[in-house]
Amino acid sequence: MTGRLATRSEIGVLEALRWVLFTFGGYMAIGAVFAAVFVTRGVQRIDQAASGTGPAFRILIAPGAALFWPLLLRRWMTARHGGHTLELPTDDGLAEATAATAATATPSPSPSVGDDPETAR
Repeated sequence: MTGRLATRSEIGVLEALRWVLFTFGGYMAIGAVFAAVFVTRGVQRIDQAASGTGPAFRILIAPGAALFWPLLLRRWMTARHGGHTLELPTDDGLAEATAATAATATPSPSPSVGDDPETAR
C-alpha cells in the first residue's frame, strides 16, 4: 500500500488548524498560570464574599478563571489601582433603594369618590 500525498488545500487546512490549536493552547497556558495566582490572591480583591472561602470553592472557580482570564485580570487591576470592589447590596440596602424609588415616584391619580365605573357608560 502506498500513501498518497496531501494536496495544497489539505496542507493549508492543516496549517490553519495547527495555528488555531497553537493559539488556543497558548491562551489556556496563560490562563492556567493566571488562575493559579488568581484563586489564591485575586478573587477576594474583586469579590469580598470570596474572602475566607475554602479550597473547594477555589478549585471550582479555577477553570472559569483560566478561560476568562483577560476579563478577570482587568477587574483585578481595576480593583488594585483604586477601583471599586464588587459589593452586592444587602437586604437593608435593597430596602433603602426601594423606599427611595417609591418616594420619588409620581403618584398615579386616584378616582374621585363620586366616580362610579358603572355610571360612566
